[in-house]
Amino acid sequence: MKGYRTLILGLIIFCLLFAFYLTPVTAGTRGKLRGSVTGSDGKPIPDVDITVQSLRVANEEYKFKSKEDGTFMYMGMKPYKYKISFEKKGYQTYIEPEFKMRIDIWVELHVKMFTFDELRAKAIDDMPPEQKANLLFNQAVDLYETGDIDGTIEKLKGSIENNPDLLKAYELLGMIYYTKKKDMAQSKTTFEGAIAIDADSVVSYEILGAIAHQNGDEPKATEYWQKYFELGGDNGVVAENLAVLFLKKNDNENARKYLEKGIAGESEDYAPLYRRLGDVCMRQNDFEAAVKYYNKYLELKPDASDKALVMNFIKALEKAVQKTKEKK
Repeated sequence: MKGYRTLILGLIIFCLLFAFYLTPVTAGTRGKLRGSVTGSDGKPIPDVDITVQSLRVANEEYKFKSKEDGTFMYMGMKPYKYKISFEKKGYQTYIEPEFKMRIDIWVELHVKMFTFDELRAKAIDDMPPEQKANLLFNQAVDLYETGDIDGTIEKLKGSIENNPDLLKAYELLGMIYYTKKKDMAQSKTTFEGAIAIDADSVVSYEILGAIAHQNGDEPKATEYWQKYFELGGDNGVVAENLAVLFLKKNDNENARKYLEKGIAGESEDYAPLYRRLGDVCMRQNDFEAAVKYYNKYLELKPDASDKALVMNFIKALEKAVQKTKEKK
């Protein structure tokens, strides 16, 4: 009996030892994966969706996420070849097309992910300068339409930096300084730069004339505005302001010339031009033309504050015209 018990005890010990040695062999048939996910700045990216797909067995995949510190770990994958992808909203998906799991050996992957904004910025940096300049200009226009003036200015400066001959960037930047920032000095410098690139920049002469006029430099304003009309400008307000400068010098001929240029363009319905023309024609004793222009003025502005005065002018001039005809 004692020998039988000894035999049974020996068998139990043998089985336990067998099970003990068998366990590592079973555990050693699987692979282990660990690693980290960081951004371009080296900071960890948490909650990245990680998908491991077998390249050997269809529909075999493992899904898990990166931790708060950007690390990840997964144990129990078969020793096959796999594809692994890392996905998170706002980031470009990172894919490792092939890696192999090893039995009982840690496979490590350290991944760097880039945001779409970072990739766009890099793509811009890699562009040829002229192409980059045009892209920055288009971005500036988009920002301008949203009301982001400071952002627009920065984009335009970048555009000019990449292509110092991009006229449209100078013109828009100069106009923003003039109309939005009220920075006359910067506007003047920018438009002078535009003229240095293209001496036929119409808008540059318009605004440079306005800046000179505001600064009291009437000769320079006259010079710029004459060039503006020479190049085909037709702004009615500019025509009126230039005419006033000539009237100060009693130069009725040039005053009339530029007022008529004003009404010949898109400012044909700008009433003050006709009022000024009536006055100039009256000074030149061209009474019929004066009557025509005064009437047009009242047609465009029937509630004019000086309506009574202008009507008196018309009556007096019509009498003068009639007398002249009778003498003939």
